[in-house]
Order: sequence, then structure tokens, then C-alpha cells
Amino acid sequence: MSSDGLSKTVRDFVEKYLITSNGVRLSYPVRSAESEKLATLEQINTLISKRLIRHESLEEGDSIELVHDRLAQIALQHGQASQQLKKTQRQKQQQLRRRWVISVVVIVIVLIGFVVFMFNLRRV
Repeated sequence: MSSDGLSKTVRDFVEKYLITSNGVRLSYPVRSAESEKLATLEQINTLISKRLIRHESLEEGDSIELVHDRLAQIALQHGQASQQLKKTQRQKQQQLRRRWVISVVVIVIVLIGFVVFMFNLRRV
């Protein structure tokens, strides 16, 4: 849980399903959120009680959406920052893997060189 009482899964749900990639609010069916295990009813009610999302009863079923466009922009910015952080972490992991592979290759080359050197010494 973060300091604001919202888990990462709830933040991810809001960032992925309640806004578009341009930061426009989207309505999402409550039934789908629950059945797809994107958010529990308890988590949805927490967001409603914090006045972050609103609940609408429609003919086709209950849906939820962010209460204001400004929240959509904040969620979009947070999502973009999270993606940038993940990208940076992936790059660091790739760099670490490359260094490890290069180190192993250098060690193997040194060992092969040592074996060839020792073999040549024995032949002399």
C-alpha cells in the first residue's frame, strides 16, 4: 500500500482502464472490473469514498469513471512516470546482463589462451 492508501493494482487499474493514452476519462463497467480481477468491490468503494471515481447506474449495468478531467491528467502523468522508470530499470538490467556476458566471454578467452599456452609448453 502506498501512503495514500491505494495499492499498486488499483493505481494500475485507474491508469490502464479509466483513462485513454491521451488522458481522456473513460467509463468502465464495475462487473468487468470485478470479473477480470482488475479491482475488487472494496477497492472501488474506497475510490468512491475518496471521491476519486464516481459510480453510475446505467441500463447496461453499473459503471465507474474518474470524477474530473484533472484527475485523468494526474493519473496519466503518474502512468507515464512509472513507464519511464520501468524502461530505465530494464535498460539497467540489460546493461548489467551485457557486462556479465562480456565478463564470461573474456574469462573463457583467457582460459582458452592459458590452456593453449600450457599445451605448447608441454610440447617443447
